[in-house]
Amino acid sequence: MRRVGNVLIGLLVILLGFGCIDRLARVMLFHPWKYTHDLPGETFEEVYFQNSKKQTLHGVYFPYEKINPQHPPVGTILYAHGNGENVSQLLDWAEQMRRDFRCNVLIFDYAGYGKSEGKPTDPGVLNDGLAALRYLTEQKQVPVEQIIVFGFSLGGWAGVA
Repeated sequence: MRRVGNVLIGLLVILLGFGCIDRLARVMLFHPWKYTHDLPGETFEEVYFQNSKKQTLHGVYFPYEKINPQHPPVGTILYAHGNGENVSQLLDWAEQMRRDFRCNVLIFDYAGYGKSEGKPTDPGVLNDGLAALRYLTEQKQVPVEQIIVFGFSLGGWAGVA
């Protein structure tokens, strides 16, 4: 048993030496789903913004005004999805959130997911969450105190940003 442990430690040292640990961690941790098609829908907008690495990220914004122009939204939900998901799988869910909670909703893909550029990394997930928050405050002019950050699974990590 001790010999197996020594072999594993030796293998780890070799991988560290070749810089493979980062790639190995990405393969084990992240499961991005890519797609290139346009998303069908008349009551939301496909949006693009950049993270601090200048990678273009993709998201979908559901303005409450599109379904109820007489009433302002009560807030804006910023949703960070889980691993192995992308925004194309969450359109019905985001629509339901908008209706049930009378809120705008922004869902976005991390680098390497959906239509977003780049490759996912641990610090990148946080960076991408901050970029989505900046998009809401700067481009959509949503006051930060009116934003509800909501993350699921991997998105819970982005939500701490």
